[in-house]
Amino acid sequence: MIAAPSVMTTCWALPFHVLVALSNADAVRSFVEDEYGKVVGAVTMAVGSRDLAEDAVQDALVKVLRDDHRPDRMAAWVTVVAINEARQVMRRRGAETRAIQRTVPAPPTDPFHEVELGGALRERVSALPERQRDVVLLHYFLDMSVVETAEALGIDAGTVKTHLHRARGALVEVIGEEDPR
Repeated sequence: MIAAPSVMTTCWALPFHVLVALSNADAVRSFVEDEYGKVVGAVTMAVGSRDLAEDAVQDALVKVLRDDHRPDRMAAWVTVVAINEARQVMRRRGAETRAIQRTVPAPPTDPFHEVELGGALRERVSALPERQRDVVLLHYFLDMSVVETAEALGIDAGTVKTHLHRARGALVEVIGEEDPR
């Protein structure tokens, strides 16, 4: 009779990337259950497309599983990586679109098929400069502290405070009054 292989023998037979994925699986599972919806929402506000945001968040999670990433704040790390990934996709799509426009005449546009982006606040947040928008999303939408936001974006806490102040100034008409945070 042939004995079943031991767990140790089986583990050593697995490729390294599979072992890393297994070790990070619990962290990813916990993230998906607790934080996924909020992060997808934040990335959606940053890039303007829910489909693109979902793809970018999933790509970031694949990086956690595939590589040896063990971020202290999974939500912050995934948000920043997903926003960067989505922006890279948008730049690539923009370049592709410009290349196509140079070679093919544009079809006539139909104003009745324009997509509504949402309420006044969402429009204002989307119109903020990129760094201010990122800071607002991490600080308010993901309820991160100034220090946590700074660490996630790789900038100083003072810079986060400056961006929050400027963003609140731009949003004050929509939110009604200055938020002291």
